[in-house]
Amino acid sequence: AAEGNFDIRVYPNPVGDYVQLDDGKNSDATYELEFFSPIGESVKRVGQVNLPYRIQLEDLPSGAYFVRLTNAEGAFRNYRIIKP
Repeated sequence: AAEGNFDIRVYPNPVGDYVQLDDGKNSDATYELEFFSPIGESVKRVGQVNLPYRIQLEDLPSGAYFVRLTNAEGAFRNYRIIKP
């Protein structure tokens, strides 16, 4: 799958109890959302979401994660977040 060129804001970062995903377009684009550890293990699989989207993260331990968003065409981007 190719690296996507979509520009999505992932904030706040460092994250608190939640993280907000926003493409700034309100285009209702659908993405597959999944969280990975720094070594590539899936730690939280969310499934299909429409942006803007807010997800609660109280259940994730402190650490660094990658938020992976994959669009309908299979292109994806990873966004690094920190949970204090």
